[in-house]
Amino acid sequence: MPKPLVLVVEDEAMIRLNAVMMLEDADFDTLEAGSADEAIVHLETNRRIQIVFTDIDMPKHGRVAARSGHSEPLAADRTSPDFRARSC
Repeated sequence: MPKPLVLVVEDEAMIRLNAVMMLEDADFDTLEAGSADEAIVHLETNRRIQIVFTDIDMPKHGRVAARSGHSEPLAADRTSPDFRARSC
C-alpha cells in the first residue's frame, strides 16, 4: 500500500521545510508548493495527492487556502473520498 501523499502549501520556506520534515518523519510522502499557483498545478496534475496541508494566510491564496480558517478546500474539488484538506 503506498504512503499517503501530502501537498504542503506554505509561502515561508522554513515553515514549509519544517512541515515537510515532520510529515516525512511520520511516514507520509510529500510535495511542496511555495504559492497557490504552484499548489494548483500539483493538484491538477497529480491525482495521488490525498491531503493538502495549507497556510491560511498566504498572499494571493486564491483557491487553495481555506476560507476563514475552515478546512474547506476552494480549488481542490476532488471527488475522491480519500482526499482531505487541512489548514494551519
